[in-house]
Order: sequence, then C-alpha cells, then structure tokens
Amino acid sequence: LIFWFFIGAGLLIKGPVTPMVAAYAGFGAWVWAKAGEGQGGDWWKPLLWWPGPVLAALMVLPWLIAIQIATQGTFLQEALGGDLGDKFAGASEGHSGWPLYNVTHLPVWFFPAVILLIPALVLLWQSLRGDSELAKRRYTDALLVIASLGALAAFLAWVLPGSLAATAPPAYPAIIIIGFWWLSTQAAWRTRWISDVGVSEVSDELKALRFLTAWAGLTWLFFELMPTKLSHYVMPAYPALSLLCGWAGVKLIEGCRLPLTRWASLGIFILGGLVLLVATSPFAVRLLKEEAAGDFKTVEASEALTQWGSALEFPIYFWVLGGVAMSITIGLFAYKKIVYSTVFAIATSLFLGWHTRAHFIPQQTWFQPTASAEMALQQVCGVPGKDCESGLVAPDRILAIGYAEPSYVMTFGTQNLHPPETVVDLPASKRDYPVVFLLNMEDKAALPATQTLLEQAREQQRCVSRSDPVYTLNYSNGDPVNFVALRFEAEPCEALAQG
Repeated sequence: LIFWFFIGAGLLIKGPVTPMVAAYAGFGAWVWAKAGEGQGGDWWKPLLWWPGPVLAALMVLPWLIAIQIATQGTFLQEALGGDLGDKFAGASEGHSGWPLYNVTHLPVWFFPAVILLIPALVLLWQSLRGDSELAKRRYTDALLVIASLGALAAFLAWVLPGSLAATAPPAYPAIIIIGFWWLSTQAAWRTRWISDVGVSEVSDELKALRFLTAWAGLTWLFFELMPTKLSHYVMPAYPALSLLCGWAGVKLIEGCRLPLTRWASLGIFILGGLVLLVATSPFAVRLLKEEAAGDFKTVEASEALTQWGSALEFPIYFWVLGGVAMSITIGLFAYKKIVYSTVFAIATSLFLGWHTRAHFIPQQTWFQPTASAEMALQQVCGVPGKDCESGLVAPDRILAIGYAEPSYVMTFGTQNLHPPETVVDLPASKRDYPVVFLLNMEDKAALPATQTLLEQAREQQRCVSRSDPVYTLNYSNGDPVNFVALRFEAEPCEALAQG
C-alpha cells in the first residue's frame, strides 16, 4: 500500500517519472536474477495485491478526469505528445548538454556523499562480479551485450527519421532489460552464463546491490541519453547512489583497503566543495553581476549594477564554518578516519546549505525573476489578493507581456494571463478595473504594447501608475529581464485624488 501510495503521489507530482524509475529498478533486478541464476524470484508479487493499484488509481483518476475536462480533452495530448515528446525529439527549450552531462554535475549536486562514490563503485563491481573464473566470464559477456545494445540504440538514432529516431536512446534501459530477459530464456545462454550457485545461496546483500544498481544505472542511462538535459532530471537515481555510498562507508570502516580510489574520491569531494565555496562567495557574486549587467539592451550596465548593489550584503560566518569543516573532513579522510570524516562532511554540507538558503540566495534577487516581478508589482499595488495601505484595491489578475515562467504562475496564481494569451487592450467596462500589466521591456513586444496601452489610457481618460524599472536575470534561460508594472484605473487621476 505504501508503494502504490507513492506511485500515485509521484504520478500527480511528476507524471510518468516515478513509475518509470520503479519499473527500471524492479524489472532490472528480476531480469538480473533470471539471467544469473535462472530464476527471478517472486519478491514482487505482494506489490500486485489489488488494493494497491486501486489506491493509486483513486488518487490519480479524479485529477486526470478534471484536468481533461478543464482543457477540453487536450491535456494528455499536449503533455505526452507535446512537452514529453519535445524532450525526446531534441533539446527542448534550448536545454541541450555535453556528453556525460549529469556525471559532470555529480561533484557539486551529490556533495558531500561524493566522498564515498568511487569506493562505492569499485566495491560494487567487485561484489557483483565475484572472484571465480565463471563469474568473470559472465560479466565479460554482460558488458559485451550491453555494448552491443548501446551500438544498436545509437544506430537506430542515426538511421531512423526525426522524432522516431530520438526515442531510441531514451529507450536504451528498456532495451537492456528486454535483451537480457530474452537471453535468459535461451538454452545456449543458460549453459554458458547461469551462475554456479543456487538462488537460495545468493545473499541478501547481493540481491540489494543488484536492485540498487538496476535502480541507479538504468535511471541514469535514461536521463543521460535523453536529448533534453537539465541537471536535476537525474535526481531520482540519487537515493540509490546514496545507499551504495553508505554501504561502501561501512566496508571502509570495517577495514576494506582501497587506497587509489579513496584518494580519487577525496579529490572529487575537494573539487565539489571548492565549487560550492566559490559560487556562494561575494567574489563570485561580483563577477556574475558584472557579466549579467552587460547583457541588457534597454539600460546601461552601470544602472543595473547600482540597483543590484545590496547583493553583496550577506553574512559569511556559515560560509567560513563550511570551509573549516571541509578542511577537517579532508584531513580525517586522508588518515582513514572514516566515521569522523563522514560527520564533518555532513557538517560541511549543512553549513554551506544554511549559508546558501538563509543568507546568500535571499540577497540575490537579481537572478530571481519572480521575486523581482513582485517588487515591481508592489510599487503599483499590483499583486493579486494583496490590497495596499494607500487604499488601492488589488487587481484580480496580472497580464504579462514578454515573460512567462512556472515560478511566476506558482507565486501569483493560474488566473493570470501570459504570452501569447495576453491581449494588449484596455477593457471598456469600469467594472473590469483596476487592470495591471507586467512588461518585460527587454522583449521586443513590450515597447509597442506600452505605447498602445498608454495611448488607450489617454483616449479613455484612465489614471496610470507606473513602477520604476526592476532589473533581473532569468536564471532558467540566462536572459536579462527589465520589469515595469503598469496599473490602469477606471477613473482619471484627478477624480481619484478628489475621492
């Protein structure tokens, strides 16, 4: 029931990702045992107890029916055929990446557990492979099969047309599972590859390692081969990697010797820690601000930098404590004090995390576009649901031009209009006022829209309030944003002043 509850919750939060990861882990481990011992086991049968799938369905179906009705039956078509299909067909929204994109982010995104990652991978390989000649032969065969299946997926991606070709690499983990399942049914494969130990002799530890490997490995391959890349996509594989790192830490505490891989892992830990320290320092903020300010087309860089001056005003005592804890971690790990080094590695992460969340990020409004949008809207009493002390009434919605981001919708509500739905026109009825527009002046549509709206306001004798410009950087795409909020009243300004 717990499993199916979280499948339902995962479907509501992130669509097919949760059941996909669960399927890769479960079927991967089952096929591994089927190919290795000739019998996959029936550990998964309790998951098929009928109240579980019914629970997940009861969680998902009401929402699915409601969203289909609300979108006139187009939600699934747009979500699966549009948004998801675009991610497979190419680098959706410009989010492409280099080879091993997610691997290169590990030193920072998997900090501080990365200190045990390489020992975990080496110990995992040794445990899965075994020591006998038969075991080594099996894993040589397995690697050759994986390489062949990878070549097949690459070939399909090369020769098939368009979006059909793009689906081949993301399906690579499924190709592995299906390929090994088919091989496990072949007499020649069973004769050569089936383990010389019985199913009952496979330890629980080995079964757990297979499960975690299938979970992390197949999930990682899926996101690594998907054309659209964002570094957080692969996070569903992190819990499995974390468990493997914890297992490796226990092995090192018990006296396992891995001198070379231990030093390599320490080097990656140092790299990740230094990147975090530098990236959250005043020095990095100064450099990033200067570079970002030079990208504006509607304002001089010096004006943007003047507005962003407060970005350097944050305490650094947690930052210093993080650096000290990191130094202690390095020394303890070098001298094989695994338990104490783990404690200080966690302390390093906590100190840097507190510094980043409590002091660093709150001051960096210059790369938080939604927070900057709210600053502009507050100047004209333009935040829906928040009336002002001046007596002005908040608008029911915001009409945005040149800006549309998910965080903006989450903050201000789904009743607002965004490009291309925003209509550049003032309503005729006084009951529809106040009307508030949020314009990104860096967008080519903003200036003509501003001129049109102001001209209509003069013709209709509407009072207009205009915010000061608020400059920011849209972190999701790297574009500069110049926010200006316009508020239009039903009456002329003189009438409002007399009232």
